[in-house]
Amino acid sequence: MRKNLLSIIFLSLLSLITINVSAQTCVIPVIIHVVHGGQAVGTYPNLAQGQLNSQIQVLNDDYAGTGFNVSLYPGSAFTAYATNTIISAASKDGLGRIKIANTNISFCLALYDSLGNTLAEPGIDKINYNALPTYSAGTKNPGAYSTNITTYLNNYLKPKTIWNPNKYFNIWVTDGGGGLLGYATFPAGSTLPGIPTGLGTATTDGVWVYGKSFGSSNIFPGGTYAIPYDMGRVCTHETGHWFGLTHIADCPASSDWCDDTPGGGYTMPAGCSKSYPLGVGTCTTYPSNSPDGEMFMNFMGYSDDCDMYMFTQDQANRMNTARANSPYRKSLGLHGLCPTSCVLGVNKSIIENNFTIYPNPAYDHFVIRIGTKQNVKIEVRDAIGKVIIEKSSSDSETVMINASALSKGIYFVNVTGENFKGVKKLIIE
Repeated sequence: MRKNLLSIIFLSLLSLITINVSAQTCVIPVIIHVVHGGQAVGTYPNLAQGQLNSQIQVLNDDYAGTGFNVSLYPGSAFTAYATNTIISAASKDGLGRIKIANTNISFCLALYDSLGNTLAEPGIDKINYNALPTYSAGTKNPGAYSTNITTYLNNYLKPKTIWNPNKYFNIWVTDGGGGLLGYATFPAGSTLPGIPTGLGTATTDGVWVYGKSFGSSNIFPGGTYAIPYDMGRVCTHETGHWFGLTHIADCPASSDWCDDTPGGGYTMPAGCSKSYPLGVGTCTTYPSNSPDGEMFMNFMGYSDDCDMYMFTQDQANRMNTARANSPYRKSLGLHGLCPTSCVLGVNKSIIENNFTIYPNPAYDHFVIRIGTKQNVKIEVRDAIGKVIIEKSSSDSETVMINASALSKGIYFVNVTGENFKGVKKLIIE
């Protein structure tokens, strides 16, 4: 059988214990460490802000189940597998297919650095490797490593540059790798079975992505990309590993611990728009992947970026279990670093009860009420974290903000007082 008894019991329990965790969208603050050699901004590997920001949009779309090419999912995809295999009802959509899951995990570019200072470019940390200390085992330039770049990353670059992994999801973007596109640490203490070696530590936790595979040419065509890995799916894939997912590419598929991912050989032909079904009969061990074939569109397989567009519900459950339990996952989003908070039933009052906004929705103005007179700094940011309005006020209990220049939409109001920092959503109509 594809799963042993332990796996079946685990998945049954997992579907129960992750309901409350995954029911709320969790916003993970990201810091992108862009490592370069002094090149001008926009000259590889010193990637432009637009290319870096585009990756966050890809992550948010992919983890919500709404990413690029999701509309290509066939109308009868994996219906036979869903019928003939013991999987939970939550893994099926209204058409009886294996469901494209919304993981209820989202990401933001961190608004503040580790000292509480506002980042000029949210979520971006530019690092000139020439300014780093000497590396006794080799050159400081990551582009020189066609092999052993993971040794360089774990022994040198990461420990020298990591931000607190209890507060930030660290992503390093560099040149080099010799064909390796990405690399992730797995979640320590996740309680998940089947976690490989290579657990994240206080000095290594996070994801590395080859610079030309970071970001999306669909969203920011002016960047530097390596086709066919130019749509941000390398980072989506590696972030899946960071949340505890393994590859789905085996038969019998006993190692990914997800019943709703069909097994198979997963030797993917190059190119986009692969025809469904693909690879029928490549897994004959129960449960067979006939007649539906391989799930080539799964993010944890090996397709080109254009053909990847889904996680399954079991994969979402597994990631949310890691999010709830792993020491370097469970506190992410609880420190006011994102425009919206990640609240798992704790610390909500710290984030939400420091000030109020009225009216909300607002039209041409709104008022911020702090409750006690104090000096405050106010920022109004748009959905990607760009500061639209800045204002400081002394010895104030209420502050009126002129919103007449704001377009209709969703904004985030960041208020820093003498003894608190808080974020609230604002709607302009």
